[in-house]
Amino acid sequence: MCQLTLINFKTPILNNLFLLISAPINAETSPGNRDGFGFFTVEKGVFKTKLSASYISNFGVFSKPVLSSKNPIIYHVRKSTLFNNKKENNDSGAHPYDYGNFVLAHNGVLEPKPHLVQESEKFETDSLFFLHILNKEYEKHKDKSFVEIFKSTIEQFYGKFAFLIYHKAENNFYVIRGKTATLYSAKYLGSLIINTEKSSLKDSITSFKNVIDVLEITGKIEKLGSTDFDFENGVKEVEESSIFVLDKDKNELIKLDSVEETKREVLKPEVIGRGFNRQHNESKIVGLDYSCSVMINFMDTFMVDFLYVDKIFFLLFGKSFLTSSEREIENFADILSNIIEKKNKRKLVGIWEKIDRIVYAPNDCPDIEFPYMFDTINNLKRVLREITSVKSN
Repeated sequence: MCQLTLINFKTPILNNLFLLISAPINAETSPGNRDGFGFFTVEKGVFKTKLSASYISNFGVFSKPVLSSKNPIIYHVRKSTLFNNKKENNDSGAHPYDYGNFVLAHNGVLEPKPHLVQESEKFETDSLFFLHILNKEYEKHKDKSFVEIFKSTIEQFYGKFAFLIYHKAENNFYVIRGKTATLYSAKYLGSLIINTEKSSLKDSITSFKNVIDVLEITGKIEKLGSTDFDFENGVKEVEESSIFVLDKDKNELIKLDSVEETKREVLKPEVIGRGFNRQHNESKIVGLDYSCSVMINFMDTFMVDFLYVDKIFFLLFGKSFLTSSEREIENFADILSNIIEKKNKRKLVGIWEKIDRIVYAPNDCPDIEFPYMFDTINNLKRVLREITSVKSN
């Protein structure tokens, strides 16, 4: 899980100190967000690297642009995910993204709906592709509000999200949270702090407080007033399914509207374990928005269920076919078509059917190669003899 942060101490040195302290903490928060780091200032733009924030040896130099900004700062530590069967870890894949009319940092996983899948293949991350579509919607509907443009964009994606977005023309910062991606807020030394994880936000404030106390005691900075923080009640969860704009003067979030995540329908097979029992409607599979006739044909031919096919898909692509694009399904269908043309398939299926009648979950049988259609007829016969003998005894 990535971590998003927004701070607005209104004092460059405090913004810089908090960033230097909190970004490495966020990067090392379990299970680790070490696939990139970046930050954005209104005055200087975006600076980012594929390095973890906790691995940057010249972090003070790298973060120097923050010292030129009295505006809010957005930063992000990255945990990379698969997109279009790729998992990129490079400078360009780090957040925030500065693209067109917006600067964006994202936590979550977004999947384009079928009508956008082909277009998405040109982009290396889901976040950048979302930003691309957001810009397209903005260019088409400049007469509409940001909220309307954002909602019309997110409706074209499945998945979870939390966003920090800077709107260049408006000079506004938007904080957006869906239902499942977390965001927390705190007020400290006059700044509003937004962060993904509650525990790392508390840890960051603790370390920051200690540094401020030392700097005040040694006379390095003027006293800032009380540095106490209510760790019990001072960190609050940002309301889920909501779009906020930051009031930069008052350091408060103003709710503008609600927004919903769109989830894929979850597959619920009629019977789990038996090879041939499955749930389908003609050439449609529950949970997918497009035709899968080749997959249905494969299941009919080899007497296997959705779970069996999904296991094959996972071995090939590293994810379930229920969360895959139409293009990936088409590629998988080509593979299945070649298997369907396999010689001796009648003998294979005949033996598999006999095994299936005896064993409740033959796909879990350790003596049978997975998938079974790649096993030899002789081995399947041997397994059939053994389980028939055991059943007889």
